[in-house]
Formats: sequence, structure tokens, C-alpha cells
Amino acid sequence: MHWEYAKVLPLFVSIENAVLQSDGGMLCQLSCEEGSAQMELFPVLPGVFFLDYKMDTHSCSSMKPVDCPWVEISYCASGRMECRMQDGCCLYMGEGEVFLSRVRNHSQRMDFPLGHYRGLSILVDEEELMDHLPVALQEAGVSLPKLFQRLFAEDDCCLIHRGEEVERVFSGLSSAPPLARQAYLQLKAQEFLLYLSFWEGIGGKKQRAFPPEQVEIAKRVQQRLTQDLREPITIEQLAQEFNISATALKSCFKGVYGMPIAAYRKDWRMRRAALLLEKEGMTVAQAAHMVGYENQSKFAAAFKESMGDSPLEYRRKSKEEIPRG
Repeated sequence: MHWEYAKVLPLFVSIENAVLQSDGGMLCQLSCEEGSAQMELFPVLPGVFFLDYKMDTHSCSSMKPVDCPWVEISYCASGRMECRMQDGCCLYMGEGEVFLSRVRNHSQRMDFPLGHYRGLSILVDEEELMDHLPVALQEAGVSLPKLFQRLFAEDDCCLIHRGEEVERVFSGLSSAPPLARQAYLQLKAQEFLLYLSFWEGIGGKKQRAFPPEQVEIAKRVQQRLTQDLREPITIEQLAQEFNISATALKSCFKGVYGMPIAAYRKDWRMRRAALLLEKEGMTVAQAAHMVGYENQSKFAAAFKESMGDSPLEYRRKSKEEIPRG
């Protein structure tokens, strides 16, 4: 079967390199300023493509907001993605959640607040798929126009929170055997469209969208929190500094970064300490001081809670690891 990649690739703002693979998929490198942004593209049905994203960056190019019948259904396996709309409002997709949107509403870039993202997307050309609807979906009475009309009744986007059914559909997709990948993805695409068509609980699943000015404040607060980890900062101080109520600040920060301010800073401190121990060769006392802990016992307890090992165990294991060549 011949798949026209030329129909999909022009949807993206910038693909720096694209290589056709032996399993029929295409490996693409997306434009980003730092880190790496990789996407594997698999044609599975007429008008249906699977996209497998591996992002280790804070931002990269995305699809163009073109007026076409394409719909993207995105699933977050790990990390976090900012889903920015044309009006500037943002929704945030965390682990196990699904974001559905019409491509005409896309921003031209994808942002990842945590600096990494692993996810899968089903890209559907509504018109072409309806002309070649698989027999199983025909017999089940699936109507894509009715489905998407229901999903996008209030807006061109919708977010579904984490649930067992969603996890079941998307689990194992990235690890499908190469020789059976296309057939496996065909079945999974039909399964999810069938699930969406008959799931009555989709109403009321839309998450609150944050206005761009609040998102900008949350990002400035994040920069402030990570500038000097030795400086004690309270939420009240941050709210006053950025001229926002403490309640609104806590809400929008958690919406953007997926965790409360205190938990985020603690996590950042521990990850920074891990790098200081592993890469910089610092002692436990030095690393503790650099991330704002003067009490080594408290630092050791916090580090083990976050990283799973004590600081000394972590440093020892990092030295014992054999470099991979």
C-alpha cells in the first residue's frame, strides 16, 4: 500500500531531517533551539497517521494552523506539554492525559514545561478516513462528523483526564514488534476511535484554560525559583513581586508545571544536587549547601525521597556506571 507522506509533512512548520525507515515509518527531526526533538511518523490507515514524539527540549516547532479537516489526538506518556491555542490560551497535558484538537487551532510551536516529553498522537484526516472507513467501524455505526462535533461542541480542543480505559488503549504502542507495528497501530487507532464514539463520560472533561498573561507569570516565577536555590522564597513574596494573588499564583503555576510551587522547587533542588554529585564531583555537604540545605540530615532525607538513594549511594553508583559507547 502506498502512503503519501507528502500530504502530512507540509503540515509541520519545520522538519530539519526526515529518513524513511525499513518498517515503513519515517523518522523526523523537528526544529528546536536546544536539546533534541524527534518524531516518528507511521501511516496506518487512509487518512490516519501515528506520531511518536521523543522530546528533550523546552520548545520546538509544531504544525501550522491550516484550515483543513485534520484532527490530532495526543496522549502524554511522560513529561508535560503546553497546548497553546490561536487565541493564546493554554491547556496543559500531563502524564496519562489525552488532548484533542483541530489542526486549524494549532500554535506553530510545542512547549514542554518540564524540559522533556514522551507521547503519541493519532493524526486523522476526517474526510479521507470517512471515505475509507474500516468495516469494523462501519458495522459499529461510527460517524466521525458526529464524533468530532460532540468533542468540539464548545471549542476546537478538548482534554480528557487520566483514566484506565485511555491507559489500556495507548499502553504498549511504542514497544510493538517492528514487523507487526503497522497492523498493531491499525487496530489501536480503530479501538480508540470506537472508544471515543461510545464513551458517554466525555462531557465535562475539559480542563480550565489559562490566559496568556497568567502563563507568562508562572514561567517568570519558575525562573525566579531556580535562579538561586539557596535563597528562601515564600509564595506570599512571589505573589507580591509579580502582582498576582497567592491563590491565582498557586493555581496557574500548578496548571503549567503539574505540581505545587514548593514541590516543584524541592524536585528541582534534588535534581540539581544529583548533577552536582555526579558531574561536578562535589561532596554531600557542598551539594547540600548549593541547593539551599545547611542541615545535611534533612538534605539526605529529601534526596533519598526524591531520587531513591541516599546522596552517598547515588554518587557511588554514578561512579561505578560503565560509560556506554
